[in-house]
Amino acid sequence: GGPHAESGRAGARVRRIRRLRPQRRMVLRDLPGLPGPGAQAVLVRSGAGTPALAARVEDHGGTIYENTDVTDIGSGHVRARQGTVTASVVIRATEAYTPRFAAYRRHIAPLYSLVVATAPLPGALRRDLGLDSRVAFNDLRNLRIYAHPTTNGRLVFGGRGAPYHFRSKVSPRFDTDVKIHARIAGTMRAFFPALADVEITHRWGGPLGVPRDWFPSVGYHPGTGMAWAGPYVGDGVATSNLAGRILRNLITGRRDELNRLPIVNHASPRWEIEPFRWLGVNAGLRAAAAADVEERLTKRPSAISALLEKLTGAH
Repeated sequence: GGPHAESGRAGARVRRIRRLRPQRRMVLRDLPGLPGPGAQAVLVRSGAGTPALAARVEDHGGTIYENTDVTDIGSGHVRARQGTVTASVVIRATEAYTPRFAAYRRHIAPLYSLVVATAPLPGALRRDLGLDSRVAFNDLRNLRIYAHPTTNGRLVFGGRGAPYHFRSKVSPRFDTDVKIHARIAGTMRAFFPALADVEITHRWGGPLGVPRDWFPSVGYHPGTGMAWAGPYVGDGVATSNLAGRILRNLITGRRDELNRLPIVNHASPRWEIEPFRWLGVNAGLRAAAAADVEERLTKRPSAISALLEKLTGAH
C-alpha cells in the first residue's frame, strides 16, 4: 500500500501509471483478496540506486567504511573490531540485525520473507495474465504474499511463513528454505494456473525487522545523541527514505509536518524473553496459516485472525 517512488521521478511515474490501460489491470484486480482499484505502488530498483546514493554521500564529504564489524552502538560511540568511532550523534539503522547488539536484543525480532522467480514468461502469456505492465500486487491474507513482473519478463513472487529462529538468529543459510519456497511457488500457481509448468529459476530471501507491535519507528533523543531509523516491518525501501528526511529534521532542529507523523519517536514494547519469544512467534505463524485456511474454506473473517491482531498489533 501507499505510493513508493524514487525522489525526483515520482510525478512522471505516477502519470505513467494513471495512463495504464484499464484492461491491462483487470486480470489482477479481479483476483479475490487483492487490494482494490485505489491501491497504488511504483516499482523501485533500490539495488540499482545504492551506488548512486553512496556517491552522493561521498560527494558531500561523507566516508563509507565497508566490511566493518561493529560490536556495540551507544551514546556518542560506535565500537568495531578495528577501533572506536566517536560522534555527537549516532544513528542506529540496523533493521533486522539489531538483536546482534546486547542492548537491543529484545527491540526487534527478525522474521524471514522468501521469494521465488520464474523463468522469463512468453509475451503472449504475460498479456493473457495481465502481467505485461509491471503491476505490483499483494493480497490480504494473514501470511501476506506480494509479487511483480520484472523488466525481463519474469514473475517474482514472495511471501511469509518461514520460521523465527531462536534468539533472533540471522544467517545466510536461512535465506533459502525448501519447504517454504515450495509453498510459495504453490501459492503462485494457485493464483496463476497457467504457470503450472513454468520453471522456478531463482529462490532467495532475507530477514525483516519486526517490533513487538509491528509498528515502524524513527526517532532522536537530543540528550543522548542517539537516533534510530527502523525497523520497517517489510516496507523499508520507501519508509527508510521517509525516515532519513525525518532524522534530518530532528537532528538539525528543522520544523516540518513530517515530524508529527505517528512513527516519530514511537516506542514499541519489548519482545518477550526466550524461549517465550521463539514459542510465541512460531505459534503465531502457525495460527496465521490456520486462519488463512479457515477463511478460504468459510469465506468469512477468521476468529483466529482477529485474536492475532489483538495479541500482536499487526494488521
